[in-house]
Amino acid sequence: MYNAAAYALLVAGLHTWMVLCQPQPGGGAGNESVRQEDNKIERRLQGKWTVVEASGSYGIVNEDEYGGKLSFDFDGDKLSSIQGGKTTDSRRFTIDTTHSPTWINAGAIKGIVRLEGDTLTICWGFKRPRGFDLAEGNIFEERYILKRVKPGSPD
Repeated sequence: MYNAAAYALLVAGLHTWMVLCQPQPGGGAGNESVRQEDNKIERRLQGKWTVVEASGSYGIVNEDEYGGKLSFDFDGDKLSSIQGGKTTDSRRFTIDTTHSPTWINAGAIKGIVRLEGDTLTICWGFKRPRGFDLAEGNIFEERYILKRVKPGSPD
């Protein structure tokens, strides 16, 4: 069943994160082999990902509740949020593989990512989360579980 209130909170939270994002220089350390690893992960992230579950202070919202209307698009070093087929915001992102789990940075937003095949998990907030389980009561953290959209498949 579609939960309009939860979806509205989800979208408002995402929009807040994306608005606060500012371009940020650099990804991982200056070491060439590290930068190559960062580039490898960035290449694997490229393309469109649809959110199948989102969680934060609003609780858990799954794909059935909001009908897959929210997605992220990684294009080069740009991360865009897409809502209802329209790009709502785009910001530069960087990856840093010198940490485990891998860090993602998008301006003021600090996060971690886990990429397993066609499933991507992002957990982020104003302070970098320590893990993929959200800290109880932390209204400044969100976790997204996404599935890769195959090229040529309907959104």
